[in-house]
Amino acid sequence: MTMIWGVLIGIGFGLALSLSGASSHKLIVNALLLRDLRLMKIIMTALAVGLIGVGHHTYWPQFPGLKERLLGYIQIVAERLGRPGIEVVNLGLVDTPEKA
Repeated sequence: MTMIWGVLIGIGFGLALSLSGASSHKLIVNALLLRDLRLMKIIMTALAVGLIGVGHHTYWPQFPGLKERLLGYIQIVAERLGRPGIEVVNLGLVDTPEKA
């Protein structure tokens, strides 16, 4: 279910960029030349970062505490990425084919 939300947010973000004219070649060139900063304003107001951790479920019994440590690392990275104006979509840990 979380993956569906990530896809829907991505589609919405792409649609918003397209409708705002952010895919215009002229607008992009002017933004890179620092002549028109509308594109930067559009991008900075709707920045989202997707985060996913990857592991293999067969290691959990072999290495006690590894899964919990990995989950902790994912949380630390999510906290470091998060800033005002940036939405972090943390999809958690994928460790089985069913979760992928």
